[in-house]
This record gives sequence, structure tokens and C-alpha cells, in this order.
Amino acid sequence: MRAPHTYFSTEFHGGTRAVRARLSNLFAAPRRRGRLPLLGLVLLVGALGGLVACHGGSSATMAMDTQYYDDRGSILEIPQITGDRSEAAQAINAALLARKAVYQTYVDDPYRDESWCEVTAWPTTTDRYLNLALVENVYPTYGSDGTLFSWVYDKKARREVTREQALELAGTTEADLREAVAVLLADGELSLPLDPDTFEIRGFRIDADGEVTFYLGGANRDGAEGMDAWYGLYVWSGGTAARMTGAQPVPSEGLDQREPPLWYQWRETGLGPEGGFVTARMDPEILAGADALRSLAPQALGTDGGRLNVSYAYSDVSHAYSDEDLACWCYDIFGSDGTLLAQGRKSWTGGVLSLCFPGEPGPPIYLAGVEIPEAALDFQRQIREELIPQYSGLPPGEEISFLYRGEVLTEAFPPVWGFRAVRQTEKGWAVVNDYYQDQEDRQVMEVNYDLGGLLAYFRGTFRFPASFADPEERFYPELVQRARRLAAGPDGWSMGEMTLAAAVYFPEDASARGYEGVGAYLCPVTLADRPGWEDDAPYAVYLYDIGGRYTYVGNFTREEAGTREALRALAMGYFENWEAGGGGRFLNYVAGTDHYDPQGGFFTSDGLHLSWQTPGSGDGDNLALVFRSTERGLAVYYRYAYERYVATHGGVEPVSVPPGSGCLVELLAGPGDPRERVGERERPLALEGLPPPGTPAENGWYYLAVTSEEWYPISRYVTDYLRILEWLSDGSTFGFY
Repeated sequence: MRAPHTYFSTEFHGGTRAVRARLSNLFAAPRRRGRLPLLGLVLLVGALGGLVACHGGSSATMAMDTQYYDDRGSILEIPQITGDRSEAAQAINAALLARKAVYQTYVDDPYRDESWCEVTAWPTTTDRYLNLALVENVYPTYGSDGTLFSWVYDKKARREVTREQALELAGTTEADLREAVAVLLADGELSLPLDPDTFEIRGFRIDADGEVTFYLGGANRDGAEGMDAWYGLYVWSGGTAARMTGAQPVPSEGLDQREPPLWYQWRETGLGPEGGFVTARMDPEILAGADALRSLAPQALGTDGGRLNVSYAYSDVSHAYSDEDLACWCYDIFGSDGTLLAQGRKSWTGGVLSLCFPGEPGPPIYLAGVEIPEAALDFQRQIREELIPQYSGLPPGEEISFLYRGEVLTEAFPPVWGFRAVRQTEKGWAVVNDYYQDQEDRQVMEVNYDLGGLLAYFRGTFRFPASFADPEERFYPELVQRARRLAAGPDGWSMGEMTLAAAVYFPEDASARGYEGVGAYLCPVTLADRPGWEDDAPYAVYLYDIGGRYTYVGNFTREEAGTREALRALAMGYFENWEAGGGGRFLNYVAGTDHYDPQGGFFTSDGLHLSWQTPGSGDGDNLALVFRSTERGLAVYYRYAYERYVATHGGVEPVSVPPGSGCLVELLAGPGDPRERVGERERPLALEGLPPPGTPAENGWYYLAVTSEEWYPISRYVTDYLRILEWLSDGSTFGFY
């Protein structure tokens, strides 16, 4: 039997003679004959190699060019295609490196400003496709979910898949994708119109089964109930669009598992990146400021130093307690539970180190580098002489220290010297008291490190600010709700800066009932579709109490509140009504309408002759309530369901309680028994403080609370609806007049 004899085979038979012949051929000098067969061999090998390349495709894989994670929060992940030198693969690599170049400054100079970047890679590999996606964001940010870029490389065809090819493969069009996002926004919790000019296909991926998932972006127009426009990222698959959650375009089970792990891998473990975070380079002087705060802040805060966390420097200018701005580095100081305790500041010149406190309208505590006036040092010595007898028996190692608090409390308060007395113990530091001395009459004031208490004790120190640049946010929701009522919808209105028109400060007498004063701010509403229209009650009036809270009284004309005399009469009328038996009416009675204070949970209605306090003063659920008058009395709505209902009905608020409006409770009220007006599908609701059904209140009116499942559809709101309904039933209180 003969073995096959070809250019690619060797005959292993024939005994020793054949073996010698093969060996001699191997070591023999080359002979000229055989050129043609050799040429044929080369051509055939080349042809076969090309055939393998055509049918086997590219050996392209994904490798990481950059994996950067620093301890300031910046992330930079940039992949590259390796194992394939095709023009298409190299073009994708160049595009990825261009994205890297945009964020390279966060690696080279992490503290160039207060921002940080997150650029995360989301690779998925199939037998045929390399899918590469980057989600990019710079923080702090507002108004956007971020930016997404993606590339899909076809290893078999050795080319990048285009958007047109992906649309054809998915059997859809750009118009279909745009419509899917528009429907998603319209059917959301707040019905929002898509701005078509902002819609774009940001990218796509192709899964192993050939299914195409598109990454889309687009912003809503001015949102329902004044919600700001927001650029969102969306995922489309199988004909349905969904909001991209957690800046994650790919489900976890479809992602490549890399070594070293990418962000989406190590964030799940909580162990951080392999090798730890890069310690971001920082100016030694800035680091020294943070170290000094870690050392000295516990003394001023009265705590153990090991329980404090100091943030990185994030700003270079802050307002000083003078007429000028002080250039400085700022640091947030947090307790072990994440609570913001103070803000540390280190000046660029002079090395002054100080602490300020959130929400406290007073001077800082100086920790180092400030010159203390001689008169202030005299006051410090006076305090020490008075304190030493109290603490004469301190154990060894314990002592009393004094930290300078500056000279100014508020513009209305006379100049003072201030010091904080702190006591060192084995466990750390404890604040003893804050001491102030009036520079004019040398009166000494001692407070338990609460400046608000000091200002409340010494009446007349508060002054209304001259203006508020953001009245919509500062006094939300009452001013916004009023503007929407005037505009008959959520849009088409605006208001500018509110400026102080008149203010009256109350003396220390009972008529003030704990209020420092009353202020009227000029803040007219403008309606876009009604040129020449003028707000007939542009003066927003607020009482300010000694606890530091503004209470909305209402909006009035200039004659009612635009001067000190009118404002004083308005306030005195408010207090006289209170003394005359209207004490149950917490809010304004003069405007003759309904008012609601969501911060305190108080509602007042002159038309219904009642006041209503919800169960939890300051509870977050208070903000979720909307009070509206109806033909039968008063409706209380769940805000988010109600705003969606109004937005989907042309911005017009209902005068009754239609199905699906998100009403929690309707309070039927009137001089006659309202039980006859209860609908078939409505049921009574027991609210604490209401008179029993069929029994009039002390003012002679009847009140009955009813609820109905017809008012809200079984939807995403049902859990919150039932919880708040139970909350209202558990502790609401009423007053009648």
C-alpha cells in the first residue's frame, strides 16, 4: 500500500534505505530544479491564508489603555482594540484616544477647580462584535444624565458598523426611536414633552443574537409644573424605550469580566480598584490646611478628632465677615454619620484658619493666624477669671481654652467681642459656652453655643434681607403656586428678584407673639401671553419669628402692604384677630382665601372657617400635599399624581374631584349636613379633631371627610397614597372659627 505523495506529505515507509534517502535530501545542497513547484507552493500558501482570513475574520480583542481612579472621585477608563491593524479598528482607537484627551487634565491636575470627571467604559464582546461604550459626566452637574459615545466593530467584516446599518438590522427608523422616547416622557410620573431638536442617537450595541439596542438622548421642554428641562439618556430595545438608570447602558450579565476589574466590577464589591486609588496631587499648602483643620477643628466643635472627615479643597473665594470677599480654600467638615458640621477656610494670605457653621448667621471661630485686638484679650482674661473658680478641680491633663469668635454678629447687633470656651478631656473636647461682650456697654452675654438663641434673647437684632435673587426656590411653594394660578397653568409666567419694600420690627411685647417683625417684598408676576398685564397684589408679606422661620401671610396691594404704616396695620390686625378667638387660624386671614404652609404643615381657609394641622410639623410628607377648594369644600391631593393630572389636561386645575386626579381626601363643609352629598363609591374617613358625622362644629358648620379609590388609578402612586392617607388619619388636628 502506498501513502499519498504530495508536496505537503512525507512517506514513512520503505525501511532504512528510504530513511537514509530522506535524511540525505534534508542536508543536501539545494538544486535548481523545482522552482516551479516551489513557486506554486508559495502561491498556494498565500491563497489559503487569504481564505482563512476571509472566513475566520479578525482576531480583535479589547484591552485597556487607561484605568485611572483617584481619591478625589475622578474615573477615566479608555479601551483600545488590539490584535487588528485594519483601518476601521485604528479609526475607533483614535476616536477613543480623542475622548481621553478631553479629560486628561483631571489626571494631570486634579485640583485645577472644584469639578471631577467620571468616564466609565462598558465593553461587551460577542463572537462577531466588539461593542465599546463610554458614559461621561463632569461633577457637580445639573440638567443632564451625561454624555454617551459608542462604537461597534464587526470582527468578521473588519469594519465599524454604521448607524444606518444598525437601524436596518433592527428594522426601525430614527423617527420611530424619537417617538418611543416621546411616549416614555409623556407617560412618566410627570407628563413631559420631548424637545425634538435635542433628540439624537448616541450609539448602539449588537448582542450575540443580533438584537440591536440603541442608546438615545434628548431633553424635555419646560416640564410640567415648572420642572426644569433635563437632558436624559435612554435605552431602546425590542420596540420599547426606558430611562437609562445608574448611568449603566448594559445589563450586568452582558458585560465583559475584565482583569484588572473595571469600575462596574469593583463598585459591586465595595473594595475599590485593584491597587487602590491614586492619591491626587495637591498643592502642599492646601493639604496643610486640611491637616490643620483635622487637628484644630475638634477643639472648636467639641468632639473627638478621629470622628471628623475633612473634604478636599473645593473653592477659592468665599464671603468674609466684612465688606470684601476673602480669597481662601474651603473644606467641608463632616461627622462620622455624614452630617455637615462646619466649613473650614484657609486664607490665601496670612494663613488665617477659621470655621463657619451651616445656617448660623454669625462670625466664624478663628483657629489660627488671626490678630486678636487688645480689648478682646481683656475680655478673654475676664472670662478666664470667672471660669477658673468653676473649673478649679479639673483633673490633671484637662484645661480650658478660648477660641476667638470675631466682632460682628449681625448688621443690627452692636459690635461685640466673642469667644468660645472649650474644655479638653481624656476623650476629646467639649464646648463649655460661647461668651460675648457688647463693646459699648460692656454687657456680657453667655449662650450655650447657639447663636440663634442669643439673637432670640436679645430682641431687635434681626433685619430682613434687602432682596432675594431666587424667590421661587427660597419661598417655595407659595409664590410658585400663586403664579401658576394667575397663569392658569404651569407655564407662561415669570418673576424676578424680590426686593424689600417695607419692614416693621416688633417691640418686646405680647402682641408680637414671638415674631421679630413683618416684611413686605415686591415680587410681581409677569404673564408671557398677556402683555401689559399687571399683578394687582405684587407685595408678598412674611412674618419672621424668633426661631428663624418665615411665615407667609399673603400677597397684597401697595395700599395694603407697600408702606410701613400699611404693613404695621396689617400685622396688628393679624394679632388682634388672634387675640379675639381666631387662634386656630395659623395663616393669613386678611386675603380671604386658602393658604398652606408646607414647612409647618398648617392650612387655613377663611371660606371654610377652619384651620388644619397635619400630623408632623416639618415632615417631608407635608410637601407632597396640595390643597384646593372644590364645589363641595376642600380637596387634598397627592402632589405628584395631581401635577401629572393637571399637565395632561392642558394645565387647567379641576374645580371638583375627577377620577384619576390623585385626591387623598375631600372635606365636605357647609352650614347644612353634607352626608346627603356623599357619592356611592365614596366612604367616610375618620380624621382626628373633626366633629362626628351629623354633628356641627362649634362654629355651626358641618364637616365630613370622605375618600374614594375612584379618585386615583391603581398605579405607581398607590403605595404612597395609602401610606399618606393613614398618616393623615392618625394625627390631624383642626380648629374652627
